[in-house]
Amino acid sequence: MQTFLQSACEAALKTGGFLRSHFGKKLRVETREAHDIKLELDKRSQNLIEGVILRDFPDHAIYGEEGVIENTSTAYQWIIDPIDGTSNFFWGIPHFAVSIALRYREQVLVGVIYDPMRDELWAVWIPRERPFCSILVVRRYMTWLTSGTFAPMFLKTCYSAT
Repeated sequence: MQTFLQSACEAALKTGGFLRSHFGKKLRVETREAHDIKLELDKRSQNLIEGVILRDFPDHAIYGEEGVIENTSTAYQWIIDPIDGTSNFFWGIPHFAVSIALRYREQVLVGVIYDPMRDELWAVWIPRERPFCSILVVRRYMTWLTSGTFAPMFLKTCYSAT
């Protein structure tokens, strides 16, 4: 579990640094629709995340907003949104994040959200064997770790809300 979390955090921090370095600069738009913008940086950011995940777990599947690397023989599936809030990023609004999750069959094991503009990372991991959840929050000057047991229905509700 720890290795999954470490890889997700590494990928989020690396991608967030890349996005922060491009924030406020001229951006190349690939497609633009009424409620959606696809930037060249979306694909480049997803490639950074995929590079870290596939380096550590070459047999895992990745489902990203910018494309899929599907391995039907694995129960491990990474779900990523490299720029969660692309419209904000495009318009220079500093409210966007890198979002990464790992699912094993139907259970989410790891979730990471990194806000590169606030340099704030939220990470959660849930062991497969019991409804226990640990949340790690890392900010520039402090770190919190919270753990607790949650009712399975609560976890199911949280999963379906995302």
